[in-house]
Amino acid sequence: MTTGIKKGSILALSIEKTVYQGQGLAQKDGLKIFVPNTLPGDEVEALITLKKRDYGEAKVLSFIKRSESRTESPCPHFPTCGGCQFIDVDYIKQLALKESVIQECAAQFVPEVATAIQPMIPCATPFFYRNKMEFAFGDDNGQLTLGLKKRGTFSHIVPVSNCQLQSPLTNTILKETVDFFQKVGLKNWNYRSHTGTLRHLMVRQSKTENTTMLMLLVSEKHPQIFQEFADYITKKIPSIVSIYIYFNAEKGDTPKKIDCTLLFGETHITERLGPIVYKISPLSFFQTNTTQANVLYQNIKDACSSLKTHLQLSHVELLDLYCGTGSIGLFLSDIVENIMGIEEIPQAIEDAKKNAENNAITNATFVCGTVKKGLENLNFKPNIIVTDPPRSGMNPKDLTNMIALNPDGIIYVSCNPMTLCRDLQTLTAANYEVKSIQPIDMFPHTFHMECVTQLIKKKS
Repeated sequence: MTTGIKKGSILALSIEKTVYQGQGLAQKDGLKIFVPNTLPGDEVEALITLKKRDYGEAKVLSFIKRSESRTESPCPHFPTCGGCQFIDVDYIKQLALKESVIQECAAQFVPEVATAIQPMIPCATPFFYRNKMEFAFGDDNGQLTLGLKKRGTFSHIVPVSNCQLQSPLTNTILKETVDFFQKVGLKNWNYRSHTGTLRHLMVRQSKTENTTMLMLLVSEKHPQIFQEFADYITKKIPSIVSIYIYFNAEKGDTPKKIDCTLLFGETHITERLGPIVYKISPLSFFQTNTTQANVLYQNIKDACSSLKTHLQLSHVELLDLYCGTGSIGLFLSDIVENIMGIEEIPQAIEDAKKNAENNAITNATFVCGTVKKGLENLNFKPNIIVTDPPRSGMNPKDLTNMIALNPDGIIYVSCNPMTLCRDLQTLTAANYEVKSIQPIDMFPHTFHMECVTQLIKKKS
């Protein structure tokens, strides 16, 4: 019975397991209670912040006993900063936690595929691995700061001076940027009053070329000051080869119109995965862990070869959905006959075409538009489909249209085990069999992961 538990109750809870989004799960009087920032083995005093009929949510007030999985965090900003969830956990134990999350998601939606889940592939470089991060400007007692949002908030910025995720150079870039804008007097964007100039700074780095791109997101245009910033920062840090200004005066972080202009240097930076060199523009999607992206893409390639052999296909017509800059399709171009990629961001499609041309790949075609429209007007008959949707998973209509193409095999690449397993429920109901699910740790110290799932169409 859960009648004694209500919003505002303070309870002693024992955390039993980690579930999706890195939350701890406790049970009290038959009620499942989700508690952020906890680990299995933690015993906490917690405040119930939400009470529904069959579950509750709580926040930690204090720790009665800490999990034996916890170690000393190497990051001075943890646990206030929202960038990491597990940086105080031994890396091998992090992998086990993530494996339990994908097993939990499968049990909820497709318990029959649990045996297809393979052990997590670890990341060889669990620190300073990211090639892209976006930092928010904030205010600390009247002083301009740059950092990451505080856990559970949208407007409180934790100043960052020693982030362990991107690179030591990034920490220098943050310091120099703050020093410059403090001197010129521009204010940070205030998420409550919707005033101020400086919103975000995106830092994008090529791990293989050792070059850096910056994109400054602002709500007001001060061209002379921004040009002075470009001159200042590039003299301080010569590896910065490209700077963009992204103008957004709207209240939300997603503007209705893209206003992004080159302020300094190169239009792109380049990154290499295997034999393929990719040009990357500021708004294009690219895997944020270059080293592990090589592992991910090789796994996708192996999955494609495996499906080709298993299905006894003499040739492969590959459809690449949500293709971004064409990175997956181009990586597979030497083992398939033809590729068609669909992506709705025009700049990404232009990059995909340039990437194909620059790598002398002639068997790839890229179409700009939503996956929905692309599938409805498709003049291409794929026998294998690669789909790499956003974190929200495939739109139900997209999923239905993909199934209607009746491909022999599907490779579903997902950064969200919950929406992956939800979509696998639909695919298995449509007579597709899950051959394997390979989780890959792309994002150490966080709850995020990638999964490469192979599916084959059952013979009637």
